[in-house]
Amino acid sequence: LRAHGLNVEGIEYSRPLVEQVNAVYPELPVCYGDALAIDCPDITYASYLSFGVVEHRQDGPEPFLSEAFRVLVPGGKALVSVPFLGPVRRIRARLGRYDSKPPAPPFFQYGFTSDEFCALLTRAGFVIDSAHPLHFHRMLLEEISLYRWLYDRRFGAFFRRMMSGVLNERDGHMLLVVAHKPGGEG
Repeated sequence: LRAHGLNVEGIEYSRPLVEQVNAVYPELPVCYGDALAIDCPDITYASYLSFGVVEHRQDGPEPFLSEAFRVLVPGGKALVSVPFLGPVRRIRARLGRYDSKPPAPPFFQYGFTSDEFCALLTRAGFVIDSAHPLHFHRMLLEEISLYRWLYDRRFGAFFRRMMSGVLNERDGHMLLVVAHKPGGEG
């Protein structure tokens, strides 16, 4: 983003990771911070990017989304990605293909349907612009052993193209939602 002339800064909750990023890429403005309590005044940022973060709070993502809303200027954009519970994963769940007992440790992340996550963003005050499933090949590789087997076979490229026509923009590993804070349109 900086290479395209945008002013960016990042926060990360892991101090060792921030130290590593700062050592390897000292020109990147990445600092230690908490996305649940961003150290800045209200209406500071024109955009807010969160990729694979908000789904890891066991009590739900709502405080992350409220904080994103707080720091955005009116008209500001939020781009948030979360694990996607699309058609393939919902079918597998109905067929009992996932463990019914909680794994140890008991919680890692939530997954969301598009309607569920868009509703959470709307309750936080956002207006939804679009929702896009991403990386359906990765989802299929993780979820369907036959797909993993076919993926690298001689006819795998044909099979991948066929699946692209069926699932692209319909299912995926992650869901990217683009939303904006109301106001600022004038």
